[in-house]
Amino acid sequence: MRIFIKCILAVLIALCETAAFSVSAAAFEISAPSGDTAAQAKRLAAGVTLDGILLSDYTYPLAYQKFSERTQKLTQNFELKVIMNGKEYYLRAEDISIEINTLDLLNQLWFAVDSYEAENTFASAYSYDSTKVEAFAEGIVNDLINSAPPVKKSAPVFDPQTRTFSEGVAGGQIIGYDLDPKTFLNQIYEKIGAAIWDDPDHHAALNIKSSPKYSPPSPASASGYGRIGTYTTYTTNVPNRNTNISLACQFLSGTMLKPGSTFSFNRELGYTSESRGFKEAGILVNGMPDTGLGGGICQVSSTIYNAVLEAGLKVVERHAHSAAVGYVPKGRDATVSYGGPDFKFQNNTPNDLYLILEYNDRTLTVSLYGKK
Repeated sequence: MRIFIKCILAVLIALCETAAFSVSAAAFEISAPSGDTAAQAKRLAAGVTLDGILLSDYTYPLAYQKFSERTQKLTQNFELKVIMNGKEYYLRAEDISIEINTLDLLNQLWFAVDSYEAENTFASAYSYDSTKVEAFAEGIVNDLINSAPPVKKSAPVFDPQTRTFSEGVAGGQIIGYDLDPKTFLNQIYEKIGAAIWDDPDHHAALNIKSSPKYSPPSPASASGYGRIGTYTTYTTNVPNRNTNISLACQFLSGTMLKPGSTFSFNRELGYTSESRGFKEAGILVNGMPDTGLGGGICQVSSTIYNAVLEAGLKVVERHAHSAAVGYVPKGRDATVSYGGPDFKFQNNTPNDLYLILEYNDRTLTVSLYGKK
């Protein structure tokens, strides 16, 4: 029996190849294979279906014509339209090499099987080139990514609280989209199946609206930026003097200097008035002890001076006290007085510079942050 079946299939294929069956887009002309009219006139047993169509209602020529039309309609009409944020993309049968085995399966059912006892329901199988589908999806994703304007970077951002720099990506810029490429590809696969099986015209559409992702700055540390100089001094146990030092630190900490700009202690701190919280404390006048509002702020200016020296920055103006002081080594002090002697230094680096002052438990630390 198997040899007989193989012979029939071979004859059928040969007859198809020599146009014994001719199929055109306009009409179908089907003639019976020579000497095999009985096989074509054969009716399949009741209950045998192919893709939901009851084959017992048809002779072979009519069934072949019907399924030829269905197959041809798929390959000619198949179309998937993808709309990504308003832009349209189209995928057609030839783009992904769609193939379906309906006619092969029909011939097998009609000529190669004598009876159907267990399985009477059959369905066509289709195939396509998945690598071409992936390339189609990837092209849409790349178009979406490339539609975003170039990200503009600014100078690294300094956070005075954490004493760290972050990459200078300006806030409010589009830096990506919320589209997951894997999910998007699976959606395309689902729509291909829907176009093949569910829609009589073999059309399907996928409308995606992908929302942009915006900066702010990246939390990643900015390479090369950090602390470039620091110095610590210790204060006496004099409450008013320590109050003045603490206030000066609060007023000055966080000062930012642009490249080439000059820091003036007197200008940045301003007058140490009582209304601003400053108190009477010890000062030096012509080498002699005295008192005055803001006494003790020279320790702040002197600590800044030593941090500036460690950072290798340019000192523009500096004056020594009229007598030695105990909080910095000899020759490393910087006296100041509003309207009089001042301490100045220049940001001679090509980058922004930040001045951070911390006072706690009679410990004064000055740090300079930037990039040389």
